[in-house]
Amino acid sequence: MQKTCEKGEYTRKPIIVFAPFNRSAIFYGKGFTVNVKEDKAIFRISRKTHRLLGFPKLSEFCEKFSEYIRGWLNDKGKEFN
Repeated sequence: MQKTCEKGEYTRKPIIVFAPFNRSAIFYGKGFTVNVKEDKAIFRISRKTHRLLGFPKLSEFCEKFSEYIRGWLNDKGKEFN
């Protein structure tokens, strides 16, 4: 996913993607946190993780990642697991 994104700068501010998720969830890993609300997702990515991902443009990366999360949350046939 990150390889299809343009190169971009890092920002310390959280990236917010507004979209209908219809559920609340929290995803986290080493260097990133995604807090999903009913109508938005809030992404926090560390500088080190941004570097490990290949310096993607964060707004574009978060938008694509949110589409994947939306598909995973709305999956009824378990094809994302």
